[in-house]
Amino acid sequence: KEEKIASIMIDRFNKLSKETKVKVIIIATKKEKDNKTYNIINKKIKKEGIKNIILIKCDKDNGTMATQLNYGIKYIKKIDKSNFIIGVYNADSLITPEHINFVRNNISNKRCIQSYSYFDYSKNILLNNAISWQNRWSYIFEAGRCNFKLNKNFIFKNMNYVIGHGLYLKKEVIKEVGYFPEDTINEDAFLGVLLNYKNYDLIPMPFLEKADFAPSIKIYIKQQSVWFNGPKMAFDYYLRIIKNINNKEFKRNIFKNTLLNHIKLLTICFKLFLHSIYWIGAVYLLFILYGIICFKLFGIYSLIFVYFINYINIVLFNYLSFKEIKKETNSNNKFPIINFPITFYFIHSFGPIVNVIKSMVGKNTINNKYKTER
Repeated sequence: KEEKIASIMIDRFNKLSKETKVKVIIIATKKEKDNKTYNIINKKIKKEGIKNIILIKCDKDNGTMATQLNYGIKYIKKIDKSNFIIGVYNADSLITPEHINFVRNNISNKRCIQSYSYFDYSKNILLNNAISWQNRWSYIFEAGRCNFKLNKNFIFKNMNYVIGHGLYLKKEVIKEVGYFPEDTINEDAFLGVLLNYKNYDLIPMPFLEKADFAPSIKIYIKQQSVWFNGPKMAFDYYLRIIKNINNKEFKRNIFKNTLLNHIKLLTICFKLFLHSIYWIGAVYLLFILYGIICFKLFGIYSLIFVYFINYINIVLFNYLSFKEIKKETNSNNKFPIINFPITFYFIHSFGPIVNVIKSMVGKNTINNKYKTER
C-alpha cells in the first residue's frame, strides 16, 4: 500500500534510470486487493509515456517479499538472457548514480554488494533514541563489520547477513543459491547464510542511503518483532540446507554431505543465532543480573557505577556514529540533547519478546507477517 508515494517514486526512479541507463522493474502484488498503488503507477507510466520503467504484478495470493522478487527475476529472464545485475530496493529508497556506478565497477560473479541506511532524527524524544540505536547499528555493526575482513577462514570470518533492500548481486549468484528464500518468514538472513556458505564476498557500498524510520515506537516494536525471525531461525536454515529442501519451485541443491561442510554451515548458523541471544538477552544480563551481582558484592555505589558507565558508553558510540554519518552525508541533523539509552535498551528487546510470544501461540507465520504501515 504505497499509494501515498507512488507518483513521487516513479519520478525518482525514472530520473535515476535516465541518468544511469538502468531498467527499473516495479513489482506490485495481487495481495493488494484494491489495486490503488498499481493503478496510480500504471496510469502515470502510460500518461507520461515512460519507457524505462516496467510495472508487473506478482500473481500470488500469499508469500513474502521474496515471492515478489523471484517473480520479478523470472520476468526479467524472459527479456534479458545475460548475467544481469539485480538491485533490490523499496519504494521509498533514495538511490544516486554513484550507487549504480560503484556497483558496475565492483560487482562480480563471486562478489555481492550491500548498501546500508541512515535515519534522520525526529521531534519525538523516545523515537530519537531508537534512531540513534539504529544508526549506530547500521554504521558500526553492519557496515563496519562488513568492511572489516579479518580472516578468510570460516571459523574466524564475520557472519555478514544481507538486508532486504540495497542488495546487489548477479543473476547467476542468486540462481546458484536457489533464489530468494520463500520458505521462511524472512528472506534476508537466510540468503546471507547461503551466500556465506557458498563463499560469496559481501562488500559494503561506500555511500549511505537515507531511509524512512518507523513513525512510532509501537510500529518500531512490530518491525523488530519481524526482523527477529532472521537470527532466531538460524538453525532452521541449517536443517533446510543440509536436507537440500527446495525453495518452493526453485532447486536448492547446494549441500554436499561431508563433516567439514557440516562444521562450516553449523558455525555460520551459530554465529547468526548469537545475534538473537544478544538482542533479546543482553540488556537483562547486563543491567539486571550483572547489576544484582554488583549490588550484592559491593553495595549501591557499584550499581550506580554500572549504570553510569553503560550510559556513557551507549551515548558515546551513538554520538560517534552520528558524527561520521553527518560527515559522510552532509546531513543537517543535530544530535538529540536528551538521551534515554538504557530505557531504550529495554524497549529494543520488546520486539523479540513479542516474536517469542507469537511463536508460542502459533501466530508467527509467513501468512501473518507484519508489513509496516506508511
